Amino acid sequence: MIGFLFVTLLVIPITVYLVQQQQELRGRATPNTTLSFIPADQTATVGAKVNFEIWVSPGNNQVNFVKLVIKYDSTKLSATKDSFVLDPASNLSIIEGPVIGAAGDELSVNLSVENDPTKVIQQDTKIGDITFEVIALSETPSEIAFDDTKVEVRSISGANL
Repeated sequence: MIGFLFVTLLVIPITVYLVQQQQELRGRATPNTTLSFIPADQTATVGAKVNFEIWVSPGNNQVNFVKLVIKYDSTKLSATKDSFVLDPASNLSIIEGPVIGAAGDELSVNLSVENDPTKVIQQDTKIGDITFEVIALSETPSEIAFDDTKVEVRSISGANL
């Protein structure tokens, strides 16, 4: 009887403590969609054109919209609105652009599956090509990159990634 009383007195405070602890029951999805250039780097001479494939890796997401904003050094590379070519196999459509930024150092284009949820991107997919003309050389490599402050990738849930 004393053993039972002792166990009861020990279990009650432990139970109260555990019940008072805040529990996080929601699962959190990670925004693991990535954009990349292939190849990662190239060497070229003045007057040459360099081409990069643009790929989206959706991870666990189902991508239905991509706003690409690509920054480059306009003193070394030149681009026009025709520099971006959509890959028809991507199931995406151009809904705006391509547009060259006012400073001439960025190209943006908005892509979407529009209203067809059967065309969402669920695996690594080439979404297009971008071609630059080399207009000057330098001692240091010229970088092209996605502008993380402006790029948007959305999944069919509507959340920005």
